[in-house]
Amino acid sequence: MATMAARKAKKDELEEKIQELGRSIRATQNAGEELSLLGERADTYLELAELLRSIPAADSERWALTGLDPTHLAMLALKDAQRGAAAAPADDGSFHRRVGEAQMSLEHYESARDEFLSALAIDISDHAARKGADEASRALAADIAGPAMGSAAGEPPVPESPTSPVIATKRARIAAAGSASSDAFECALCMRLLYEPVATPCAHLFCRPCFLRSCDYGNKCPSCRTVLHVGRAIPVLSQLRSFLLAAYPAEYQARTLEERSAAVGDAAEAPIPLFVMAVMLPGERMRLHIFEPRYRLLVRRAMEGSRRLGMAAPAAGGSVAPIAMECEITECQPLADGRFYLELKGLRRFKVGELTEQDGYRVAIPEFIEDEPPEEGSEAEALREVEADVEARADAWVHRIQVIATTRLGGRMTEMLERAGPKPPPGCAGRAEKLGYWVACVLPLSTETQQKVLETRSSLERLRAVQAELERTDSAESCQMM
Repeated sequence: MATMAARKAKKDELEEKIQELGRSIRATQNAGEELSLLGERADTYLELAELLRSIPAADSERWALTGLDPTHLAMLALKDAQRGAAAAPADDGSFHRRVGEAQMSLEHYESARDEFLSALAIDISDHAARKGADEASRALAADIAGPAMGSAAGEPPVPESPTSPVIATKRARIAAAGSASSDAFECALCMRLLYEPVATPCAHLFCRPCFLRSCDYGNKCPSCRTVLHVGRAIPVLSQLRSFLLAAYPAEYQARTLEERSAAVGDAAEAPIPLFVMAVMLPGERMRLHIFEPRYRLLVRRAMEGSRRLGMAAPAAGGSVAPIAMECEITECQPLADGRFYLELKGLRRFKVGELTEQDGYRVAIPEFIEDEPPEEGSEAEALREVEADVEARADAWVHRIQVIATTRLGGRMTEMLERAGPKPPPGCAGRAEKLGYWVACVLPLSTETQQKVLETRSSLERLRAVQAELERTDSAESCQMM
């Protein structure tokens, strides 16, 4: 019991550290500090994943595990590591090593080995990267040969990967257990020949697409209801897939064509899930508490994919506004009961096309739109004049609300500034458009006005709309002073 209590205390400590690092990453404006924090958070994700994997079954039966499972934690570590690798200097191989460690945790051994070798190419003295490359190579050899096939005469058996020794041998045993009857290789969900076969830790076989669809509704094995910690990154059994291709070529090819046709159709449609709640503008940040089951499912799917969703305002008659916003989930804090705390950032507008429903939430076919460029001459000159006037008035307004924000009555003002983020710098691409959205975020606009600002495709009209709101704000303040 003392060991279990120590593990629980360590788990709580690591989860609190992850939350603190997330707050620091959001707050920092220094690129070097952000890189350091991203690396530390990736390491902490992986440490927590290994801690959860090390808990014996006897302990986990007495202590309910809450929060994200090890696979999801490894996926979050991978995203942080990849984000750091893209921004790190060319002579810094530490993020390549972290990407490799996350790939090892996800059992993507070939990708892990490549990342470790990339880290060694930058720094040959990186002992952790060298050790990781050796472990990835051994895991690849064990996955290909398998312990059931033995080793060459006089040679010791290939050691298993320390990351997942049980799963690697279980895959080899399942893949080696070939049978002439196709009934032995029937998916328990679709009742057809296994396609892209996967094995759960409880040794049940499913088609990978079927298993992933079942994961949308819970984290239990569809056959025996055992709680699983594999997530959507579960790897395909390559040996069993090769056996099925050789033993049942026609049936397996038919399944392949069917699944690929469905995937091509989905890609061509490119639907986006919709969160119907409010107007959101490009560049705006919004914090949400997700508690409805349908939206919890939406968030879980988004986090396991592109981390993107649509935000739309409700319209009359149970419909949605014609123009919505594509958002990225920049921060996600899962809670033990399945709820989420999210932070979203608006990316780009889209026209809502065909609307359908999926598992209780709306999905739409998006048609992304941009502002129309101003005509040369009088319109371009008017745009520059209005932009300069709006910026001056907005700076004065922001200064006033910054003063109010320092008082105990300034909570809403502080929230407006946080949602708007920094002002677009001079000279950036599309500054007139971005400035219009930024000013709209720092003004207390009605939902109708926000939707008009979002829908207009003219930067000049948008700036004139926020200019009129700034003038009304100045007039109201002057009346109060008199």
